[in-house]
Amino acid sequence: MGADCRRMQLRSAWEPPPQVRWWSADRQRSAPSPEAALLALLAEPNITSKESLVRQYDHEVRAGSVVKPFCGVAADGPTDGAVVRPRYDSYRGVTVTHGICPWLSPVDP
Repeated sequence: MGADCRRMQLRSAWEPPPQVRWWSADRQRSAPSPEAALLALLAEPNITSKESLVRQYDHEVRAGSVVKPFCGVAADGPTDGAVVRPRYDSYRGVTVTHGICPWLSPVDP
C-alpha cells in the first residue's frame, strides 16, 4: 500500500511585489483645513458611528445581555459591542462586537 506513490516534481517562481510609491517628492500638496480634515475622518466607515446598524437588531433576546450595546445616562449612546450570557447558570459571557469592512460597505451596507 503506497509502494507506487511517487513524488511530484513541482516548480514555482516567486517575485517580490513591485514597490509602490505613494508620494512624489517633487509635488507639494496643500494641507486641508482642520475642519475639512475632521469631517473627512469622521466620514470614514471605520470611524463613523455604527448606531444605524446597532438599532436594526434586537439586543435584548431572553434578557441575556449583560453589557448593553448602548450606554450613557439615557442609554442612547451606541457602543462598539455587547456581552451576552448564553446560560443563566454561568457567569461566562460571549462578547459580540461589530466591525465594518470599508471596501464592502458601499456594496452591502
